[in-house]
Amino acid sequence: MSPPSLTLSNFSLSQNRICTVVSLNRKMARIFPIFLMGLLVIWAALAKAECMINNNATKPINSSIKDLMTLEKKIGQMTHVERSVASAQGVSSEGGSVPSRKASAETWIDMVIEFQTGVVSTRLGILKIHGIGAVHGENDFYKATIFPHNIGLGATMQGNILLTAKF
Repeated sequence: MSPPSLTLSNFSLSQNRICTVVSLNRKMARIFPIFLMGLLVIWAALAKAECMINNNATKPINSSIKDLMTLEKKIGQMTHVERSVASAQGVSSEGGSVPSRKASAETWIDMVIEFQTGVVSTRLGILKIHGIGAVHGENDFYKATIFPHNIGLGATMQGNILLTAKF
């Protein structure tokens, strides 16, 4: 006995075929993300990465790194510079690190993006690490609190503070 058929105009599908289509859709729903990830991995492998290449393979990497950066650049990489004295073009001689009073999160993000855009255009393109030296806490973020470093919280000798602080 054949399964009942569904007829739409002159087009008919048996129940078996409908079940097959539904089951294929479920399989595709599971396989499609895996396919996309594979495609992304292949694309990433084929993409050309722009980076500094060690032209002298016999030379040790440490020596190549020493040759890439001047002492001034190395010191600059390790220096925590205030925001108001730094720009995408260089460093001036004023103080302070808040973009503006009551600065929104978007203002902070725009400031960091401006700096990163400037440093990426330099010869080595080493990104800037942005941070706030908030050992004792920070209140320059409008409508937000940055808690002290964990060592500062521990030094209070009040363990309940660690339980209630929202990190």
